[in-house]
Amino acid sequence: MSERELLQMILSEVQNANTGLNDVKSEIADLKTDVSALKTDVSVLKTDVSALKTDVDDLKLRTALIETTLENETNRNIKIIAEGHTDLSRKLDHVLQMESEKEMFLIRFNVLESEVQKMKQHFDSIA
Repeated sequence: MSERELLQMILSEVQNANTGLNDVKSEIADLKTDVSALKTDVSVLKTDVSALKTDVDDLKLRTALIETTLENETNRNIKIIAEGHTDLSRKLDHVLQMESEKEMFLIRFNVLESEVQKMKQHFDSIA
């Protein structure tokens, strides 16, 4: 093999290596672009997660306020209303008992009135 052929072969190998290096450089550039896009996506995700954390903190606060309102106001008011209903129930029972007694008195009154009427008729017939 002559020097010229040897140099030609070396040149061909160097050109092949350069082509391979250019391909690698192109792939590295693509990877850099992809990494840059990933960094942007991660940044957006971090912002979204931060917003979600803020929302969760707000919801926790609102939930705590609602629980406090339920414990301090709503439950107390329900208890007051229930006590009022209990009193109303007692009053209703008392009124119903009085009505029952009133009905019994009316029945007794009617019976006595009927007996007085009979006695009156009896006395009128004697007199």
